[in-house]
Amino acid sequence: MIDRIAAALSRRNLLIGLAASATAATIAEAAAAPQESPELLAMADALPAVLAEYVAARDNVRAIVAEWSPQWPVPGEQIIRYGAGCKDHRTLDGWGIELPWGNRGVKRMPQIGTPDYFDAAAKRHEEAVARIEAKGGRRDLHFHRKWAESERAAIEPARAFWAEVDRITAASGIEAAKARLARAEAALKSAVDQIMLAADKTITGTVIKAQAMTAWAEVDGLSRVFNDRGTAWADLLAASIVKQAA
Repeated sequence: MIDRIAAALSRRNLLIGLAASATAATIAEAAAAPQESPELLAMADALPAVLAEYVAARDNVRAIVAEWSPQWPVPGEQIIRYGAGCKDHRTLDGWGIELPWGNRGVKRMPQIGTPDYFDAAAKRHEEAVARIEAKGGRRDLHFHRKWAESERAAIEPARAFWAEVDRITAASGIEAAKARLARAEAALKSAVDQIMLAADKTITGTVIKAQAMTAWAEVDGLSRVFNDRGTAWADLLAASIVKQAA
């Protein structure tokens, strides 16, 4: 994998392509041009390994998700709740899951009650029943009894659902895989940032910066959208192109 990525990022291959399309005079001028910064060349040489680790970590997460997602539990209507103490319904790797809502074909991400949530809710209704009965009243008694029973009955289904979530999460190794991916993405971002910030002296440096941007394109779309360095990188690459074209 490293060899494949290295070949894809090889500035030598890109420069050969540039040279093949250049005139003899241009080649002669390039040969006489200043040498590129050794620091920038070293960064470029190190980039393929950093990218390879990111790709490997990303593909590992994808493989885990593909293998284990078919076992991911689906919540029954009984345990779908919205409120403090409930949790969003998410995939193994943390993305929100939408389910049908109502009878109009609308979908939304539900929240799911935990055993503690249902226990606390049942107790509130049971306490309300006790207060009403103590006063000899009847108003809302049926309502609170019904909900006390419903919330109490949901405890075990919720316990089974979240136990299965915990089991699959642990058995799949997804948490360690996601942590590895986060580290790899941070390392790739840092490597690209260092390259983009480095002073370039020749067209080789410009090509290296373009390769760094190509490497960053491997990350998922959300990371690219929320990359706080994206605008700066684009400006730095544009400045490098303008400088070398002058």
